[in-house]
Amino acid sequence: MTRQAAVDGLPLSAVLEDLRLVLDLAPGAELPAPVLRACALAWASVQQDLAAGVAGDVAVRTWHELESHLWGSVGLGEHPDPTWLVEVRAGTPLTTEGAPSVLASVLGPADHLRGAAQLLAAYLDRPGEHVSLLRRPAGQEPDRVLALVVSGADEDRPELARARVRAQPIGGEGALDVRVVALTGHPEGMLAALREAVGHPA
Repeated sequence: MTRQAAVDGLPLSAVLEDLRLVLDLAPGAELPAPVLRACALAWASVQQDLAAGVAGDVAVRTWHELESHLWGSVGLGEHPDPTWLVEVRAGTPLTTEGAPSVLASVLGPADHLRGAAQLLAAYLDRPGEHVSLLRRPAGQEPDRVLALVVSGADEDRPELARARVRAQPIGGEGALDVRVVALTGHPEGMLAALREAVGHPA
């Protein structure tokens, strides 16, 4: 409901009033914290998408779903194969004193990863590039972001992608761990290199 309202251009206040009706609360009554949090995150996600020109959310896939998706695109040979992997995992948000960030109690690791995925999806728009949130088969929440980058030897696109994620404010300093891995030179091709890079996830 929140996402559609944001796409339709309705103000967030209108969404909150509708939520009070749905939850049978009095006008102006406080919404439950989990509902308010989910609504705010959904609203922010759509606004970011609209500002960046990104349609919809980054897909959350298991490893097998992602591999099947990539096999289709690689097998067609319509786009260049990705040459780099940018992998993002949740870290430990820190304050300047080294204690866990207060923001970490509001936004969890999966929220930080979703923010990073949206940021990367807005930047990585070349043919053959791809961003997915990866989850384990038994879980619903993602535990990492996998971004495939097409970049020539004279370009810094993977490092620029890493820098963009590290510079984002979601979760604060230390909320995300980012690494860049080359996917070229593997005797069995790009997908085998990707499989090795992410450690044969379940």
